[in-house]
Amino acid sequence: MKQIITFALKAISEKNINYWQETLEANDAILDTLIEGYKIPFITLPNSCNCKNNKSSFKSKPFVDSAIKELLDTGRILEVNQKPYCINPLSVATQSNCKHRLILDLGHVNKHVFKDKIKFDDWKIMNEYVNDNNYSFKFDLKQGYHHIEIYPDHQKY
Repeated sequence: MKQIITFALKAISEKNINYWQETLEANDAILDTLIEGYKIPFITLPNSCNCKNNKSSFKSKPFVDSAIKELLDTGRILEVNQKPYCINPLSVATQSNCKHRLILDLGHVNKHVFKDKIKFDDWKIMNEYVNDNNYSFKFDLKQGYHHIEIYPDHQKY
């Protein structure tokens, strides 16, 4: 049987939740996401799917195998014994410096997700949303999508 992978759910420690709650005064939505996992805002529930990997994943098979092994070894995904409800395709993006990045193509699932829009026409419009006591920063997380767990009932998608 082919190796089948799904996202793993890790427990958030009570100490971490207390920090978010008491020190950072996080709102209920953030605390719920940390405790329960991210709940995908579905409009409708996706049908089961068994999508084939994209050509780029076959062309970069050694990289894909290595990336999956790293995800398994670090506990960010896990191997399952039964066929998942949704099998989404993998792709590989190649950057200008020839570095590869593994992509999980959730196009099938995204068709069923509510999309919230926000638009800042320019800095003047943005100023309506912030005040003097706000801070802003930008950072680039390597593997940033692996920092938030998915709600267990939604992991099958």
